Amino acid sequence: GFSAFAALYARDLGLDGAGAAFLVFSLVVVSIRVLGRRIPDRLGPKRASATALALLAIGLTTIGLWNEPAGLYAGTVVFAAGQALAFPALLMLAVAGTPASERSSVVGTFTACADVGFAIGALALGGVAAAAGYESVFLAGALASLAGAFLLARVPRPVSIQPAEAS
Repeated sequence: GFSAFAALYARDLGLDGAGAAFLVFSLVVVSIRVLGRRIPDRLGPKRASATALALLAIGLTTIGLWNEPAGLYAGTVVFAAGQALAFPALLMLAVAGTPASERSSVVGTFTACADVGFAIGALALGGVAAAAGYESVFLAGALASLAGAFLLARVPRPVSIQPAEAS
C-alpha cells in the first residue's frame, strides 16, 4: 500500500510528489539492512518479526493520522525500519527447522506469497482509497500489520536453523 499510494497521498498533502519520501524510505531500508544486518539474528526470528510488524503498524498509523508532510516523513522512517527488518526476519521464521534439502522450496514459496500479497494488497487498498480516502489506506495497512502480529503470537517458538550438510 505504501508504494502504491504514497505518491497520491503526497500530492493530497500539497507536495509535488513522493520522491523525497521514497528517498527517505530507501535510505532507511538500505542503512538498516547493511548496518543492522545482524538484528534479526540477535533478536531471533519471532521477536524480530514481531518488532518489524509493530514498526510497520506504527509507521503506517503515523502516516494515516498525521495528515501533514512531516507525518508522511516521520511515518516513512518508522515504516521503513519495519520493512527493513520484516523480510529477513519473516524469511528466517519460515526456514527455521526446515531441512536443508527443502529450504530453497520454502524460500521460493515465501517470496511467491509475498509477491502475490503485494499485488492483492494494492488492489484491495485501491477499494479502501476509493471508499474512504488515502489516509484510510495507511490505517488499513496498519491493521493488517497488527493482524499479522496477532497471528505471529500464536506461532510456536521456532526451532534453530540447522546448517546444511556438506556434500
